[in-house]
Amino acid sequence: MNSVGNFVPPALIFPRKNRKEELLDALPPGSLGLFNETGWMTSDSFALWLKHFQTFVKASPDSKVLLLLDGHTSHKSLNALTFARRNGIIPLCFPAHCAHRMQPLDVSFYGPLKTFYNQECALWLKNHPGRVITLHQIGELFTSAYGKAATIKNATSAFVNTEIYPFNLHIFPDEFFEPAETTNRLLEPTIEEGASHRPEQPSTSNE
Repeated sequence: MNSVGNFVPPALIFPRKNRKEELLDALPPGSLGLFNETGWMTSDSFALWLKHFQTFVKASPDSKVLLLLDGHTSHKSLNALTFARRNGIIPLCFPAHCAHRMQPLDVSFYGPLKTFYNQECALWLKNHPGRVITLHQIGELFTSAYGKAATIKNATSAFVNTEIYPFNLHIFPDEFFEPAETTNRLLEPTIEEGASHRPEQPSTSNE
């Protein structure tokens, strides 16, 4: 999503070795279905997603797009970075352990999405007693939840609350840095380090 409330159709990763098109039938229009054995983002999956992203944002060297990401290793493969550079996509990773404050999706989108999705799951289970939710129901349940969460208000407020747009350099107050002060000091040399800096003494021997 971006700071004016537009959304790129989502991508879902299914934990399957082989692709199964039926799982994608009920997803939001334009969604990308990815398949791998773990169900987690990988370098190959991210490279496919990046092409999906480019299809909708249509970035170019003359009209660049800034892509904000967390620092996961899957986002930093040579293939992905080469594709991004050729197409005018500028990836920018958030610092470690800051996503809960700086990443718009974390701040104002994933929370509502999870709430709505859990509500859809609870309703489905109530209407289908004795059954369990499988991959075949994910598309329908997700689409309903996504439609409620992917709003202009959630998108724009996410960038306001993270102070990315409008930009505020001082998003973190000074007290947020206090825990780091324990490491912001000079370390005294250990015995071994001190010994290594002593001048060598000439050796003596009896002959």
